[in-house]
Amino acid sequence: MIALHNTIYTDLKPLLNSRRKIRIERRRPANPHLNGYLVGLSPELGMMHCFDDFEADGYTIFFLDDIESIRSSEYERHWDHMLAAEGLLGGLDCVPRINLASMDTALVSAAKQPGIVIIQCEELENSIEDFFIGQIASIGTETVWFDNFSALGMWDETSEKIALNEITLVQLDTVYAQTFSKYVTGTPASKRTR
Repeated sequence: MIALHNTIYTDLKPLLNSRRKIRIERRRPANPHLNGYLVGLSPELGMMHCFDDFEADGYTIFFLDDIESIRSSEYERHWDHMLAAEGLLGGLDCVPRINLASMDTALVSAAKQPGIVIIQCEELENSIEDFFIGQIASIGTETVWFDNFSALGMWDETSEKIALNEITLVQLDTVYAQTFSKYVTGTPASKRTR
């Protein structure tokens, strides 16, 4: 493991678009690990094409400050070999264009992408998180208005107001979101005619 202090960005930079799998340990109990390929990087944010074992699972935007350690060792090289041999690395060739300068610019970019977005607001001390799934309606200087759908597959009556400074993870094109969105009924709150 590479211990990270003030060198997170420097340590990650050689791994950007290297097609070398990494495992990131985060100090957020709700989502302590990210496994996959680094496809975007800024001094503040990173973006990975994530994998859950042999299943590609979209793209995750995360804060570098949440990283405790990175592993890119013989274990990851073996996974590189297996994933490539199984033809599962196509997502590295069609990465969404996301501006990672800050979380608000990343969200503006994410809003332009097709599909469903997941926003998570994780706590540091325990595994409690606020989980939103749906579409970004609008973005202000301190707030994101988000059209969320429920676990019953129905769009909420009103858009959710999410504080930008509480967002810790953003996910695009996940298997969960792709599958769930097929079974959502109704119209997002921000798109209803009044």
